[in-house]
Amino acid sequence: MLQDLQEGTINAVVVYDQDRLVRQPKELEELLEVCDHARAWHIAAVSGEIDVRNSDDLFRARILAAVHAKESDNISRRVRRKQQELAERGRPTALRPPTRLQRHQARRGNHHPGPGPPDPCR
Repeated sequence: MLQDLQEGTINAVVVYDQDRLVRQPKELEELLEVCDHARAWHIAAVSGEIDVRNSDDLFRARILAAVHAKESDNISRRVRRKQQELAERGRPTALRPPTRLQRHQARRGNHHPGPGPPDPCR
């Protein structure tokens, strides 16, 4: 999208919400700079429009980017903490459900942690 803005292929940005567009403040700053140079001065979203030339809109966008970054960090921290807890209890930590083989091995006490079946060469 940034390349398309820079090349003039597109001249507008329309998103559902700002947090679907950028998750980190540095990503927002890069986008704002590209939009300004490309003269794509408006970013439209359900939550409101951002005018790249308006300091109040930039202030609001930067605050939202910081809030979204914090929210993303909180989610990552909770997921890592839960995965650590599961690993300490000997439970699978993969986001995918265990395979039928893994469930069978866990019932038999041959549980092999990890996302796939155990190495048959062992």
